[in-house]
Amino acid sequence: LEADIYNYVAEGAGESDNLAGPVGPLAVGAPDLTIASVTAPAVVSVGAPLAVSWTASNVGIVPATGSWLDRVTFADTADGSGPRTALVDQWVNGPLDAGASTKRGAVATVPAPAGTRFVVVETNAAGNVNESGATGNNVMVGAPVTVVAANLVVSAGTAPASVQQLVPFNVSWTDQNAGPGDSWGGCWTDRVYLSANAAIDGSDTELGAVQHCDTPIAAAATLGGTIGVTLPESVAPGTYHVLVKVDADNARYETSDEDNVRRSEEHTSELQSRVDISY
Repeated sequence: LEADIYNYVAEGAGESDNLAGPVGPLAVGAPDLTIASVTAPAVVSVGAPLAVSWTASNVGIVPATGSWLDRVTFADTADGSGPRTALVDQWVNGPLDAGASTKRGAVATVPAPAGTRFVVVETNAAGNVNESGATGNNVMVGAPVTVVAANLVVSAGTAPASVQQLVPFNVSWTDQNAGPGDSWGGCWTDRVYLSANAAIDGSDTELGAVQHCDTPIAAAATLGGTIGVTLPESVAPGTYHVLVKVDADNARYETSDEDNVRRSEEHTSELQSRVDISY
């Protein structure tokens, strides 16, 4: 810095102190935000909480100020290319000094489908911080994550060998998670049907339903269900099947919904309404 550079002021012998400096060093540049590491579980179940942590750094020469967005997604490829599935967004408040790092984390819900996925973390995802073009290191892909899913089935059940119209009786069964993953999600409903053809269709009579709100159901775990039902007068005497369908409304994600129904004859004698109806 130099004062009176054109010597408009007569200073006599005092001209020697018009110059001061240098001042500095003065950093001229931009912040450079990057993701240094990503950590996530190796195996997770569809619908389960997914805890992701990452280390964010500023490798630029000036602090990052203001607010910016860290975005966590699922990718199907090891390099993070292609479409991604949104997991969670986290807004971050600066400053983050030049050369500094900070650890962050968030919890998301594991989306379907099952398979091998990769957690991707992108910092400054909305471009709020001016990095002067240094955005090539904003994304990091973590190690592969194996996403597994549940498979709810009816593993056992009991029903009477014969019943009468208007006389209450009990149907009991056991739900089992036969899949490799835990079953997460909201409540689901098991429905009990009376069927003449051992297949659920519009001709069946629904006898009752039981709702379950247990979360999670671990792989290989079981859960019992029992309901008291009464055959209506409209059911004609004959031989029928009692069908129990687990998660009848498909409230929870499963590897397969094709094996959710069990027939009474698979675990006990057929349910038969007697010809001699009693009231």
